[in-house]
Amino acid sequence: MKLRNDKARYGWVAIGLHWLVALAVFALFGLFEVPSLTGRQNGLEDSAGLVHYWSTWALVVLAGLHGLAALKHHFIDRDATLKRMLRP
Repeated sequence: MKLRNDKARYGWVAIGLHWLVALAVFALFGLFEVPSLTGRQNGLEDSAGLVHYWSTWALVVLAGLHGLAALKHHFIDRDATLKRMLRP
């Protein structure tokens, strides 16, 4: 059986990022605990909240731009980029 995400198709960087995201998802669901990198510091919650808030909006904006770029390739450039992305 050949895996879909093999080195020849995507490269080591993409596969490494895939597994890093998978581990982060497992950490979110409490399958294992991630230790604190900063130790116990008072008042860090407000800073972390701001970082999470703005990074969430940055991710939303980047995802929207990514989608618009795919539509631009499909409708304006009329190339096969979107078709290649949707093909299994």
